[in-house]
Amino acid sequence: MLTETVNYHAFDAIYEDNYTASKPGRAWDKYLVGYLKGVRPKPIWGYGGIDFHSENELRGKKRVNDIENVFYMESLSNDAFYRALVNGRFYVSRGYTPARLQMDYFSLTSAKGQNSETYGGGLRFKGPPQISFQVSTRNGTAEKVKAQLIRMGLVIHTFEGVTPLKIDFVDRNPIDHKRFYYRLDVKGKRGEHIATNPVFVQR
Repeated sequence: MLTETVNYHAFDAIYEDNYTASKPGRAWDKYLVGYLKGVRPKPIWGYGGIDFHSENELRGKKRVNDIENVFYMESLSNDAFYRALVNGRFYVSRGYTPARLQMDYFSLTSAKGQNSETYGGGLRFKGPPQISFQVSTRNGTAEKVKAQLIRMGLVIHTFEGVTPLKIDFVDRNPIDHKRFYYRLDVKGKRGEHIATNPVFVQR
């Protein structure tokens, strides 16, 4: 449905059921690639939802904060929130324990380090991009995580380690596209999951 529908802004990338559209190379990536190739007029963003129907569900295991959308805002205001929402300046976090994963930062920097962008943003430059990020836990405990760096729907590198996992990676692989993007998909061992919105590059 994502690739057959038009004129929408975002979709449930992570939710409390089986989901496939946000996995590497699936519908979300196909849509983003189509956007960069001029087939789609704008990108779509991935958000998180819990599919909450009524208060009766709270009597079971469902909690309204199991999935969170974490926004990157320049100020604490309604206007800043709506700008972040519309422009994809956020990531999705799913967690069920106090050791919920959090993205301390995620940035893409130009080859000479002159410009930097994060979720939903874009840069124009030549040379190999540098991708920097750090994943930690909310309660500060050390947890094993696996982070997949996705470029144009393909996992180009997988980072594994213990939180806080700090990565500075220069993508020196051949890039055949004049316009491309990066996004991160991070998983822990207790169902914790982070999916970031993409950052775009134009040559």
